[in-house]
Amino acid sequence: MMDRTLLETLRPKLVPALLGAATLALVYRLLQLVDLYAVDLLFYDQIELYEVFLDDPSAWDLFRYQHGPHRQGLPFLGTWLLARLTDWNARADAFHVAVYILAATGLALGLRRRLFGPFTWTDVAIPLVLLTPAQYGIFMHAPNASHGAGPLVLLMLTGHAFLIRDLRLRYAALVALDFVMVHSGFAIFAGALVPLLIAISAYHDRRAGRSREVAFALGGFLLCLLWIGIFLVGYTSRNGLDAVENAPRLTAYPVYVASMFANVLGLKEPGTFTIAAGLLLAAAAEGLVGWQLFRLLVGRESPSASAIRSGEESTIANARAQTVFLLTAFTLLYCAATAAGRIQFGLSGAQSSRYVPLVAPAFLGLYFALLQLERKLLRKLL
Repeated sequence: MMDRTLLETLRPKLVPALLGAATLALVYRLLQLVDLYAVDLLFYDQIELYEVFLDDPSAWDLFRYQHGPHRQGLPFLGTWLLARLTDWNARADAFHVAVYILAATGLALGLRRRLFGPFTWTDVAIPLVLLTPAQYGIFMHAPNASHGAGPLVLLMLTGHAFLIRDLRLRYAALVALDFVMVHSGFAIFAGALVPLLIAISAYHDRRAGRSREVAFALGGFLLCLLWIGIFLVGYTSRNGLDAVENAPRLTAYPVYVASMFANVLGLKEPGTFTIAAGLLLAAAAEGLVGWQLFRLLVGRESPSASAIRSGEESTIANARAQTVFLLTAFTLLYCAATAAGRIQFGLSGAQSSRYVPLVAPAFLGLYFALLQLERKLLRKLL
């Protein structure tokens, strides 16, 4: 009886300590991977990216620079600064990308703690997914922080912004983050979702009679639309959907997306099990997006139940739904766009290691959704 009491006393400290130790071990493994295999040699996309630095560009030029279907955004400013400080050392660029991944992992763990309370042993799933060596290509194959690692950090910051209690400050933070996301790599898909979430919040603010907050929300919504307009100024379709030549049968697209999901789990063997596992995960993500959107639209609680909650509890409850929706819907949009643009090059391309950090948010969204299950045994089993 005394041992059990001691265990219950130590558990609040033991779980975070073990989670921290596991995370540090995974960080060491990832940094060791980068150190062993990153080379000081510019190649492939890096050559085109670094050529921009020869023209003495302004910060705005770097922020707006288009490479492929997206703009480079804020992370590209860091790439430029690092290139100047290290005389274009490509190994430094690989570690630069790794720092973004480590920051995203820390932000994800912090977001988990703020949304759901004290850590549990199952939270090791977060660093296992975000620090996976399956994403090796983002460090060794033409490192570019703007492609996947930078957007991952911006996604996590947006999740934290949902938790700001002051509605006007929250809207301001979301609008600022949206501007950066629209212009920073494939974070553009998250940038397209934030206006929708702001519009839904404005609708509920109006129902609650918060007229001043409604004005802020509508203003934020219009600014987010303006960011899209600014993004399109001078935009070209070069290396985007213009490259699509041979569209396969429609049934090939779900298989492509399924392969992208399976790749995060290291399922490489093309076969029934890999595709079935990927389809199951993708279907779960789609169902979760639909469910969370429904809850956001109709309101998670009745007015009477909402009135009982404190302001902080209400903020957290709403932030959970918004975060799960954003993370999961972002990945689904990215996978759909990737399938549309890359499927002509074959199914094997779906398992590119560069895609892993941009598919991982759906796994994080699914995990956060599981944490909300009330049945303890079912939650732990899943």
